Amino acid sequence: WTQEIPFYGLLTQYFNGPHHCSYGKWWIPISLMTKSSLKRSDKKWLTPQNPSLPVIHAKDDWIIVDIRQAVLLSDITLQMSIVRIGTKDGPFHCSEVLACALLKLLLQYKNASIVRSRDRSVLDNCDIVVGVGGEYDPLRHRYDHHVREFQESVSTIVKKSGYNWTNKLSSAGLIYCHFGHDILKRILSDVTKDVLEDTNVDEIFKIIYDTFIQEIDAIDNNGQMYDAEPFYRSTTDLSARVSRLNLYQDENIKTQFEKAIALAQDEFLEILHVTKNIWLPSITDVRRAVENRFEVDSSGEIVMVPQSSRCQNMWRFVFYLAEEMNISPSIKYAISKTENSYRIKCMPVSSERAMLLPEAWGGLQSDALVKVCGIEGAVRVDSNRKTGVHKIKNGAMAMARKALKIGKSVQDRKEMAPLRQQNSLQSVPQVPPQPLQASGVNSIEQQQQQQQQQQQQPQNNAGGTFPP
Repeated sequence: WTQEIPFYGLLTQYFNGPHHCSYGKWWIPISLMTKSSLKRSDKKWLTPQNPSLPVIHAKDDWIIVDIRQAVLLSDITLQMSIVRIGTKDGPFHCSEVLACALLKLLLQYKNASIVRSRDRSVLDNCDIVVGVGGEYDPLRHRYDHHVREFQESVSTIVKKSGYNWTNKLSSAGLIYCHFGHDILKRILSDVTKDVLEDTNVDEIFKIIYDTFIQEIDAIDNNGQMYDAEPFYRSTTDLSARVSRLNLYQDENIKTQFEKAIALAQDEFLEILHVTKNIWLPSITDVRRAVENRFEVDSSGEIVMVPQSSRCQNMWRFVFYLAEEMNISPSIKYAISKTENSYRIKCMPVSSERAMLLPEAWGGLQSDALVKVCGIEGAVRVDSNRKTGVHKIKNGAMAMARKALKIGKSVQDRKEMAPLRQQNSLQSVPQVPPQPLQASGVNSIEQQQQQQQQQQQQPQNNAGGTFPP
C-alpha cells in the first residue's frame, strides 16, 4: 500500500500556523517509520518543490513521523548558511585570484560565495579571508600577507624536510601551504580512485610550488629573479594574463573576476596533471641518476637522464632535485636520449647557466663542428651554446667531458685575472708629483692642467705593465 501524504503542509501549519504554508519557504528534515517496522527509519527532506512524500506501509498500519530533530530552514536561513570567502575589492591580482581558485577545489569551499570588500564589518562575517583584512591568524582562517610583520615562507609553515623555500609568501602561497596537501589528496583521489601515499603527495606539492606557485608569490611581492635589468619582459605568464582581465572596464568586474578564477584554476589543474602523470613516474629514476652521477663521470658534474623518463625536458627536474639535495659541486650538464640522438643540456644555476658549451662550438653543425671540437659524430651546438647534440651516447659523453674541461679552464682564467691585475698595479713604481710653478709664471688653468697630468702619470705607466 503506497500513500502520498502532504507532510509539508501539515508540518508547516504545526510549527508556524497556516499562513507560513502559502509562502513556500521552508525546508524540513524528518524521519519516517511505520509501526510494523520501527527499526527502519527513512530520513527525508520536505521542500517547497517536494511537499509530499510517498510512504509504503500496510493498509491499516500506523505511520510515525519523527520531528524531534526537525528544524525549519527558510530561504533566508539557507542563504545565511552559505560559506563565504572574503577577499579585497577593486582591481584584482593573480595572488588572491589563485588563492580563491585553490580554496574552491576543497569540498568545504566548493560552493562558497566570494565576497569582495575591504569593509571590516563585511569581512568579519566571512568564513575565510585572503589577501585583505590586516590579519594573519590561521586558527581564525584569516590569511592576509600584507600585515607589516608578516614574513612567512614555505619553510616556516610546512616544517618538514625538503620544504626549504624562504621567499616571502603571497595569498596564493599562503593558502597553498595551509591547504595544498588536502587539495592534492582530494583531487588526485577523485582521479585515481585510490589513496596516494603521503610521500607522493609531498613530491607533487613541492614540484608544483617550485614550478608554479613560487612564481606567483615572487611577482606579487615584487621579487626579482636576478640582480640585473632583463632584456625583455614576460607578458604571457599567469599573473600577466590575470592582470589583463582588469583592462576590460566596460565589463562587469564580478564577471571578470570569475573569469580570472576559472583561468587560474585551469592552470593549476593542468600543472597538477603534468606533475602527476609525467614528472612523478620519473622522479625515482631521475633521483637515482643524480645520486649515481659519479659513476657517469668522476667529476660528479655530468648526469645521464634515464631513458625511462617520460618527459623530454627532464633536465629541469635534474636541476630541481640538485637544488633540493644541495648537490656540490653543481651539475653542469645533463645528457638525455631523444628519438635518434643524445642531447647535452647546460644546467642553470639561478638565472645563470652554470657552464655554457665552448664558445668556439656555438652555432656549428656536422663537419664544421667535428673539425672544431674533434669528436666524430657531433651533430650540432646551438648558437646560444645551451644545447649540444651527438649521434651516440658515448659521443655525447665525450662532448660533455671536453666542454667541462674547457669551461673550467676559462673559469680559472677569469678568476685569476683580477689577482694578476692587482699584483701588476702593486709593482708599478710611484712617480712623485712635480711642484707647481710660481703663480706669476703660468695661469691658474695651466697649473691645473699640469697637476692633472702629474696625477695621471702613474696610471699611464701601469697600463703598459699588464701581462699579455
